[in-house]
Amino acid sequence: MEKFIFLAFVDVLLASLLMFQPIICSSNFTNQEALLHFKSTMEVDPTNTIKGGNWTVEANFCEWIGVVCSSRRQRVTALDLSHMGLQGRLSPYLGNLSLLASLDLRNNSFYGMILMEIGHLRHLKKLILELNYQCQNLEVLSLATNWLMGGIPREFGTFLKLQQLNLSSNDLWGQIPSFLGNISTLQVITLANASLTGLILSALFNRSLTWVNLNDNYLSGSLPFDLCYRWPNIQMLSVHQNQFSGLLPETLTQCKELIILWLSYNRFQGSIPRDIGSLHKLQKLYIDVNNLTGTIPQTIGNMSSLQKLQIAANNIEGEIPSEIGKLVNLQQMALAENLLTGEMPQEVFNISSLQELQLMINSLSGSLPSGRDLSLLNLKGLHLFSNGFSGNIPQYFSNFSNLIIFYVENNQLSGPIHRGLGNLKNLEVLDIALDQLT
Repeated sequence: MEKFIFLAFVDVLLASLLMFQPIICSSNFTNQEALLHFKSTMEVDPTNTIKGGNWTVEANFCEWIGVVCSSRRQRVTALDLSHMGLQGRLSPYLGNLSLLASLDLRNNSFYGMILMEIGHLRHLKKLILELNYQCQNLEVLSLATNWLMGGIPREFGTFLKLQQLNLSSNDLWGQIPSFLGNISTLQVITLANASLTGLILSALFNRSLTWVNLNDNYLSGSLPFDLCYRWPNIQMLSVHQNQFSGLLPETLTQCKELIILWLSYNRFQGSIPRDIGSLHKLQKLYIDVNNLTGTIPQTIGNMSSLQKLQIAANNIEGEIPSEIGKLVNLQQMALAENLLTGEMPQEVFNISSLQELQLMINSLSGSLPSGRDLSLLNLKGLHLFSNGFSGNIPQYFSNFSNLIIFYVENNQLSGPIHRGLGNLKNLEVLDIALDQLT
């Protein structure tokens, strides 16, 4: 597979256990001095190209083997030392080749860290480091948010001490490679927005993984039923905006360490797992914009750590369970664009931590909760439009002092609009259109 990697700006955050004493690069170093320092760090030069070739001060550095300069400014624009069998540490003075557009060091044996200084090369468009095998101590590899193209290099599978891998926001090709499963120390893998296709291969299920972010790709298939067995320590699983389908496995509730579960914008079907409430550590549950059916399980009230609940844009039916009122840490709840019926539970309006409540575009009915025991004093956004609510807007709503947005249009509300709503100093949007309020 072709593995050329192109980029416009490289922001490389790599750490390893290898001892490395950084050299502070002076801004007045010439291109020649930078190349000579690179030469001095080479320990092995089997072809004698650099150590014994024309890389000398007597020769014009633009004529050195592997060096290409701009014709106008006599500055290095390309450095190709591929397939030379060189061995040594990469010199930080490469960062002083300020016009460098192409750096090809493949098929050598460089070791140590890929240099932060390379990230300063604003003109760099092509970086090729493949087939450098001596990074066995590498722990963190981050090449996120660049213009990297091509498959994930097979050599990454040789970094057997790697703990974190981040290749997000690049244009990678093909499937998630199975050789990543060879890295038994891997804890965090972030491959979001990377143009990946195919399935989540079983080979990727390292038991060491705690953080898996595969957002914004073209991955498909279903979630494996034994996912929690393979990832027993998983804390964050995010496959937002892919093409996954099939049922949400009931066994998903066995991932007891889950803190974030983000499955939005896929094609999942079936019902929400009945025992979802057993995920006591879960803080964020995003399953909106799928094809889910059935009802909201009553066990959801047992998710004592839950802060954000998004189930919007599905085909969920039935009533909102009153057990949701037990979610004392809930800050955001979005149940909009479903088939929900019945009255809004009073208990929902007693969640004092709630800041955003979205129930619009359902078939909810009855009157709005009222009473002096309502405790939504932190509420900032209340979206109730396009339902079947009747009666008036309770006077106690005037106590929601932090309210910024209140959408209640297209219901069957009637009666007077309380003057107290005009005293809500933070209120920016009040929409009561298509109601019968006076």
